[in-house]
Amino acid sequence: MASNVTAATYIDESVQNGTTYYYVVTASGTTGESGPSNQVTVSPSEDAVKPEAPAGLTAGARSTQVDLSWQPAERANTYTVKRSTNPEGPFTVIASGLGSTSYRDGGLDNGTEYSYVVSAVGVGGEGAGSAPVAVTPSRQLSTPVVTVQSLPSGALVQWGPVDGASSYLVKRADQYGGPYEVLAESVTGVTYTDSGLINGKPYYYKVTAVDGTTHSLDSSSAGVRPSAQDGTPAPPPGLTAEPGDSSIRLNWMEVPEAASYTVKRSDTAEGPYTTAASGLSNPSFTDSGLVNGKNYYYLVSAVNEAGEGGTSVPVREVPAQVLTVAADGSAQYTKVQDAIQAVPDNSATPTIIKIKNGTYREKLDLPSAKINVRMIGESREGTVLIYGDAASTLDANGNPLGTSNSYSFRVQARDFTAEHLTIQNDAGDDAGQAVALYANGDRMAFRDVSLRGYQDTLYSNNGRQYFTDSYIEGDVDFIFGNASAVFENSIIHSLSSGYVTAASTAEGKTGYVFLNSRITAEPGLTGTVALGRPWRAYSNVKYVNSYMDDHIKPVGWDNWGRTENESTAQYGEYASYGPGADPKARFRWSKQLTTEEAALLTPADILGGSDGWNPFAAVPLVDGSRELAALTVNDAPVPDFSPATTQYRIELQDPRILPVVTAAVYSDTSLVSVKQAASVPGTAEVHIQARDGGERTYTIQFAAADHQAPTLKLEVDQPVLQADDHRMVSVHASVYASDEGTGVASIRLLSITSSEPENDQGDGNTAVDIQGAEYGTADYDFELRAERSGPGSGRIYTITYEAVDFAGNRIQASTTVTILH
Repeated sequence: MASNVTAATYIDESVQNGTTYYYVVTASGTTGESGPSNQVTVSPSEDAVKPEAPAGLTAGARSTQVDLSWQPAERANTYTVKRSTNPEGPFTVIASGLGSTSYRDGGLDNGTEYSYVVSAVGVGGEGAGSAPVAVTPSRQLSTPVVTVQSLPSGALVQWGPVDGASSYLVKRADQYGGPYEVLAESVTGVTYTDSGLINGKPYYYKVTAVDGTTHSLDSSSAGVRPSAQDGTPAPPPGLTAEPGDSSIRLNWMEVPEAASYTVKRSDTAEGPYTTAASGLSNPSFTDSGLVNGKNYYYLVSAVNEAGEGGTSVPVREVPAQVLTVAADGSAQYTKVQDAIQAVPDNSATPTIIKIKNGTYREKLDLPSAKINVRMIGESREGTVLIYGDAASTLDANGNPLGTSNSYSFRVQARDFTAEHLTIQNDAGDDAGQAVALYANGDRMAFRDVSLRGYQDTLYSNNGRQYFTDSYIEGDVDFIFGNASAVFENSIIHSLSSGYVTAASTAEGKTGYVFLNSRITAEPGLTGTVALGRPWRAYSNVKYVNSYMDDHIKPVGWDNWGRTENESTAQYGEYASYGPGADPKARFRWSKQLTTEEAALLTPADILGGSDGWNPFAAVPLVDGSRELAALTVNDAPVPDFSPATTQYRIELQDPRILPVVTAAVYSDTSLVSVKQAASVPGTAEVHIQARDGGERTYTIQFAAADHQAPTLKLEVDQPVLQADDHRMVSVHASVYASDEGTGVASIRLLSITSSEPENDQGDGNTAVDIQGAEYGTADYDFELRAERSGPGSGRIYTITYEAVDFAGNRIQASTTVTILH
């Protein structure tokens, strides 16, 4: 009644209750069939013991999916899963005959609550259902893209709106790697202003989108250093570094208000930084005499008449031996392979191969001994490394090369980096497998590269690999292999129908992860491309925060014609968007990742390994805090102290006792030194040097206490005027003030008064008699009307000034102008 049974158990479901059945079993092998076993007798009955209801049923929500798990039930052969949108039922069977104690339900509506029960089925029939569990699938929220703007003692955090988010969470840290602490919750807008910060000190921000109990991934860290509005130039933007042999060339964008630039250098990312060049008029500098293979870090600041501004974002670069290639014969080599051969074997220091624009038709091979090679093209589209072999191409012995040997460029060495170039296989769409790049080494990084071909364009096969800001095109399985690889901020472009990936990931290993990338295609390919299919059973591919065009099939993936691959392949997505992103339509054996699962798919987590490898890791901002937090004289705070004020004057009651100045800085990375005043009167200086090499000096002038008012003497150039047809006469006052103590701080015109009122009898009935006088200021020029009352004996104008010294002592003096009768 049954043959070719491979297990040691069998369930007969064709029987009727109340009937007795007899069974024997035989074994079959290469030598034939054995004799029958002992005979057993059994009578099925409706009174047979059924399995108990499974215990411990739990449900986990995903986007359009629910993961169920439960404890094994005794006497259970299989399990049945039932679902309802009402916790009271009725429940409908969605899966039966399950041999495992877990199940993923898919195709659900986000925001709808679903209830589930599970029953066990044994020889005695189906047992009772479990206690129901309710769960609500929820959509994945995209990750906010954050920018930060520097403010005086503050920062303006901004981000784009996230579809589906009801609020945002803002976090801040003092270091790039954290820890991050919650700064603000339930922010409903897309901006947040942080205040009370230290100017020059780095702060880092992350923003999370929230909707109820659902939240997005944390945004990438955005750093800023608050800066005072003190008239100094802004930090130069766009700093880049290009390595040379014992040299590094720096370029940056001009700052409009800059008079010159200063370049600073350090051996470590944190500093301290020292000046490598100053007074530069152009936005470029070549630092020479460096040690090949050593890390150097650089900052640039702009300078004007107000002083030195803040420093730029730092850059890191490593000088190295340079080999040059140019197809036109203008370099050391005309062929790339010749330059590869010239690289020293197993070198502990890097070797740079710089390739000028041109088309280099060569079959390139970088052997495993050529480690630490950095290949830099002049431009991505202009520097083309190309060949045209296919798997079917015959070798010198007349045998097909096979896929692995069809490469245009094979890299077998570790620690290889390629930048700004194209690697292409132009065998054509009909050639079948034709590899452009065979990446077969560990710790390989590719930045701003273009990989072009059709089937099997990139054979990403072993070790750890990182691709960023790059373009990869093809049609069938055009990214394939066993490597752990991250593709970040890249374009993955399908030329015709097919499969994006065909990973052959080993069991338990992370395969390919696409982060913040764009999955695009040629026009007219709607619904014809799968995100991947398993070349090997444990194929592992994830897409996170990536755009998908409409060429992606609604179901997303392909099992390569083997249903057994569905239980082993590790395929997943998080927050995919675009016309090809359809989580509800995806195969339920693929996974819509939770935020917690997606958070583990960072380059550092995937590629770090035991050696902590992190290619193109960001260089953190450097502390540029140059402000004092406190300033004291003889243990007393300096009156009216402000971190933004750098000059002070203090009077001492007893000048025989020298003052002692102490100072504290905001940042524990800044260095402060005090040069005390040697005498009174005298000056103390407080010098601060920030970690980024920036400097600031505070000065305190000391003088003896002054209680003596200044002397004040006045003269006018026309003390006597004749009444002359009521005209206005210009008068200039000469004011002589002196002070032997603290010195004259200010002189101001207090008043001008007249002994006769305006428009008095006989004065001609004209007004205004005093004009152009700016009271309360140092005004020495004004006009007086030369007229007087007819019956009077003359008119007198009285002009009064006040002088004040720096100790606050005041004196007033007056002079007159007389209009004769």
